[in-house]
Amino acid sequence: MAVLLKQMLVLYIFIIAGIVLGRWRKDMAQKSSVLSFLLVNLLLPCKMFLNFSRNFTVSYLQNNYVTVFIALGILGLLILAGVLVGKLLTKDQYARKVYNYSTTVANYAFFGYVLVENAFGEAAMNDMMVFCLPIALYCYTFGVAQLMDKKVSAKSLCNVTTIAIALGILVGLTGMQLPDVISTVAGNAGSAVGPVSMLLVGFVLSGFTLKELLPTWQTWVFCVIRLLILPAGVFGICMLLRQFIVLPGPVYPYAVFMAAMPCGLNPVIYPRLIGKDCSLGAKLIPLTSILSCLTIPLWLYITELYS
Repeated sequence: MAVLLKQMLVLYIFIIAGIVLGRWRKDMAQKSSVLSFLLVNLLLPCKMFLNFSRNFTVSYLQNNYVTVFIALGILGLLILAGVLVGKLLTKDQYARKVYNYSTTVANYAFFGYVLVENAFGEAAMNDMMVFCLPIALYCYTFGVAQLMDKKVSAKSLCNVTTIAIALGILVGLTGMQLPDVISTVAGNAGSAVGPVSMLLVGFVLSGFTLKELLPTWQTWVFCVIRLLILPAGVFGICMLLRQFIVLPGPVYPYAVFMAAMPCGLNPVIYPRLIGKDCSLGAKLIPLTSILSCLTIPLWLYITELYS
């Protein structure tokens, strides 16, 4: 627990640093698109490629193939929950898409992977990555298309992140040995994901006034759903499955950790690219991030209690 709290504190310090720097230099919020571009198209793909190439082996897949089917089932339930939450909280069609996406996809990558890796080690992060594989594919295909307010196309299904995942899986399954220079470059780039992503959160938030970030009743309700109800639902599913089958390592407790993460940056970044109002996404980021300081340790305690 102490290790987890320490790593959460480190990540939140980077967020605060991003806010301070963004307030100091008023143009940083606008220039944050450069960091976003690097994060999405270089740093995170390198991290995902390297970890899948090292850990996604034939033997690992043989022991954990059930994970993918369980993850697909939970993803389907989260998508359904997102549709219901959107209809519950607003009548605005685009705001419904933001709530839908934010219900289905939490900040499992920029926040969750980094937190789990630093608190529990690289093997634990790989377990969480394996479970989140269907969610990652949904996030960067159907999810992004939803936020961009456009239909899914073959082009949207093929992007840097999905290619990095596919290449990492290919290298892992074939047992190919990567040249040292490639491993070093990918490792150095991947290690920057945590600090850069948290600084980016701070830069983005610094571009909004305090009034724009004040929560509404809808965002409070959403936080209860995002941080308590959804993880509780995933936890219940895991407990039910454990009555009938032996869950593979990547499923529990990483399914619960995935569901317990705060909201990420995509509901701000992608609406901004097409000129949509991104204030809703901006409200959800700080509120869920602050409240997750309490809820993530709670879910860690619960998962350890029932391990």
